[in-house]
Amino acid sequence: MIQGPIDVHTHIVPPDLLNAILRDGSRLQTRIEGEGDRRWLVIQESTRRPLNDRLTDLQTRTREFSAQGIAAQGLSCPPFVMYYDADADAASAIAEVANDSIIEAARRFPDQFIPVATAALQNPARAVRELERAARAGARTIQIGTHVNGKGLDEPELSDFFTRAAELNVAIVVHPFDAVPTGRTGRYYLGNLFGNPSETGLAASLLIFGGVLEANPGLQVVLLHAGGVFPMILGRLDHGYRTQPECRAAISKAPSGYLDQLWADSIAHDAATLAFTVERIGGDRVVMGSDYPFAMGYANPLEMLEDASALSGQQKAAISETNARKLLRLDE
Repeated sequence: MIQGPIDVHTHIVPPDLLNAILRDGSRLQTRIEGEGDRRWLVIQESTRRPLNDRLTDLQTRTREFSAQGIAAQGLSCPPFVMYYDADADAASAIAEVANDSIIEAARRFPDQFIPVATAALQNPARAVRELERAARAGARTIQIGTHVNGKGLDEPELSDFFTRAAELNVAIVVHPFDAVPTGRTGRYYLGNLFGNPSETGLAASLLIFGGVLEANPGLQVVLLHAGGVFPMILGRLDHGYRTQPECRAAISKAPSGYLDQLWADSIAHDAATLAFTVERIGGDRVVMGSDYPFAMGYANPLEMLEDASALSGQQKAAISETNARKLLRLDE
């Protein structure tokens, strides 16, 4: 049984998943470049992501997080292998392999890993079936992107997916990703630095104003990277609800009234921002994350949390373990 600090936000490409990607590389427009520890996954000839032991090997990550005092990690595939813009059948097959690999890792090491499923949302009906299959196998959360090829998460075609997630008590983890940022965000790494948190705030706004949370009051949604810009714009969203009729068309209360369905992780990169996120989202709905093994995450999320002087010891304990236990239903 898992006991101790839990890092809910990490990524992995297990060997079975990598092999499946390479087998179907032509339909996924993906290939490997380089050798040994200097390998890259090249997607659509425009996106390069490093492949190393920290991303692919369970023993490497176990050694590293155990040395930091972290008890367990949530395992999810990185967003660049979710393939929302690829052939739907190929992407769905990759999601199935990803889920099988991650769930098997958690089955083999139940005190160290927690599975986070995925699904290819460009085929909503098949995504629902994969959600059901992953839930039966033990997944308590499922990771999705902030949009599906430009379509928002409030699109009617996705309603069955969210309804089924709520019925199965599977939390939704919203992860942003823009593989090839363009225009102004194409400079200075702003596609990640600015684009990702903005994407998360937009996705949360659509889930609220589109009535997805209202229609599914049991649905729990985790907004990664400290909620993106959502905590900062929440007051503005509430003001829009009061003044703009279109903001009231699908919901019966102000956006802040849905906070009991929203969570954030701790990846704020700033103690003051983390404290603000805790204040706005709620101290009982912020969980610890690192974004391991990527450079835009935390090398040591526990150390970061301990250095957040504005948080009380009780808040730090809740973020490092207690809240995650509740979100993931680990004590059931």
